[in-house]
Amino acid sequence: MDKPSKRKLINLIALISGVVLLFLIWYIVVAITKSNGNAVMEYPHEVLIRSFGLLFINDAHITWKAIGVSLLRLLLGFAVSFILACLLGTLAGLHEWLENMLKPGVIIAKTIPTAAVVIILISLLLGAGDSAFMNFIPSILVFLVAFPILFNAFVSGIKNVSRDVKDALDIESGYKHHASVTKVLWPGSWSY
Repeated sequence: MDKPSKRKLINLIALISGVVLLFLIWYIVVAITKSNGNAVMEYPHEVLIRSFGLLFINDAHITWKAIGVSLLRLLLGFAVSFILACLLGTLAGLHEWLENMLKPGVIIAKTIPTAAVVIILISLLLGAGDSAFMNFIPSILVFLVAFPILFNAFVSGIKNVSRDVKDALDIESGYKHHASVTKVLWPGSWSY
């Protein structure tokens, strides 16, 4: 057996061993908690059977509808974060003063633990009695996670366009002209 094939086999065995180890730990934890009278967790095979039932047998249409609604909420959060990151990141890449102004907020959004945001949002929204707004907590969390990453990608992409391209754009229509941004700077920065 040659070296690349042997390495692939070792990596596959390590991956399978890791999954088996996780399931073994799961079984042990459930066995310990059930022996102490705590029936909160279920064994992996019971979870698999229940999940299969929810997805394909018992009221599967309700499960799929809930999955679809959740995906829409996540996509909404990502779409809003992408649009804002595109606009603000492009402007920040073109204007250093704007980048410096937005940088503290982006850094704070990067470092906020999402679990803390969930707890704060739930306590604020339940206290206000607005349970309809609770449906958008996934959108807010996706925004908090995706926006800083996308913002930095747009800023880096715009700022790292080569000097020759910037000089050529200045001669044509101007480096900061919307046609230069949409037809040259954005396509040139997609690798970021």
